[in-house]
Amino acid sequence: MSKVIPFLFTAMACAVWPSAANFSSVPVPLDYKVIMHVDNKYPLVQTGYSAQTMSEIVTFYNQQLGKPDLNRHNTSYSTLYYSIKDQTVRISLLERDYKTHIAIMITK
Repeated sequence: MSKVIPFLFTAMACAVWPSAANFSSVPVPLDYKVIMHVDNKYPLVQTGYSAQTMSEIVTFYNQQLGKPDLNRHNTSYSTLYYSIKDQTVRISLLERDYKTHIAIMITK
């Protein structure tokens, strides 16, 4: 039993590492709080929120990643599409209750 536990931890770490590195290419605001993180299968998904306004976060991504390939928006939500390292990155923003929800999805 004592030999099985270290093996399981090693196996889990190796299984998650290759896809977890993909989120490192997507910056997030300094006050971003993670709610959910799925990085062991595609599409990779991470959701969270920030106290910044949606327009501040759009400006942040324009400064960090440049102009998006596509930008869909209205008064309550915005979705930014980027191509980063041969992957499609979709950043969805929804402003509600004095915070902005941020959902990041990475697909091959």
